[in-house]
Amino acid sequence: MAQLQKKEVLDAFHTQLSKRISDIEQNLLNIEQSKAQETKSSAGDKFETGRAMLQAEEDKLFGQLNRNKDLLLKLKVIIQSNLNSSSIREGSLVFSDKQVFFLGLGLGKVICSGKQVFSVSSEAPLAKKIYGKSVGDSFEINGKEYTIADIL
Repeated sequence: MAQLQKKEVLDAFHTQLSKRISDIEQNLLNIEQSKAQETKSSAGDKFETGRAMLQAEEDKLFGQLNRNKDLLLKLKVIIQSNLNSSSIREGSLVFSDKQVFFLGLGLGKVICSGKQVFSVSSEAPLAKKIYGKSVGDSFEINGKEYTIADIL
């Protein structure tokens, strides 16, 4: 089985984040259009409730947009500082005997070239547990033992 290359994983992250941002921006545009089409009815409460719901959704989407833009910026920093290391650090692609992990971005499960990569934040308990470990070292997650096979 061919091993994933770090560049293809980083490209998959970039594509996923760009799509998320585009989708959120489209949803925000749809909300703006809905707000513009809302007309004040004789029953003012219905209008105000509708506007409040649209505003709440818009606020939630702006929060998601900002988080995803921050992740994209962090990804760009990781790509620019892409240094190989013999020990796990932020930006490491870690191949264990059971799973592939990427440390530094909290994206969750990402499929890349048909393989699962779990992308975890630098602040995640898993990341803190394995930072500094090297090939051959072991670690435990939820009662399962993992052995580090390679680090890119």
